[in-house]
Amino acid sequence: MPPLPTFRYLVVDAGGVADAIACLEAYRHHPAFATVPILVVRAPEDLAPALVAAGATDWLPEGFRWETLHHRLQVLKGHDELQRKALAAERLDTFKKMAGTLKHEINNPLAIISMQVELLERKYPEEAKLAKIGEMVERIRGLVQVLQKMREMPVEGYADGSSILKLS
Repeated sequence: MPPLPTFRYLVVDAGGVADAIACLEAYRHHPAFATVPILVVRAPEDLAPALVAAGATDWLPEGFRWETLHHRLQVLKGHDELQRKALAAERLDTFKKMAGTLKHEINNPLAIISMQVELLERKYPEEAKLAKIGEMVERIRGLVQVLQKMREMPVEGYADGSSILKLS
């Protein structure tokens, strides 16, 4: 069977299925619908708590107007957008924290290596391999500075809601 496309929302017509609860539970147990908001329409008022318990995100009563459905879908869309932005902000924050941690974890041993190489260079000035090690230490130090800059860089937002680190 071909894979299902990704769904942003699912609208279930409770008046069009024999057992709305079983229908919702079946959707919720399917991996493609595990986190998809499900709106149930034409649901009897007394069935609402059971629908929510079965996995419905929201429900509309039997005599709803189509404008109400449109409004609820817009609310779900806004909620979905807020969740997406919050997740992106959390990822960016995590990235910045990781950059700071890496900087710290690399910088401490690097300082010790650098001091030891300097001492050895003073003791053995003719040893070319020590100079090469010193160059590599400086190269790593430059990468650590890039990590620090990434941690401090501002974020540039775009009209579509996405954002990136401004590297220039």
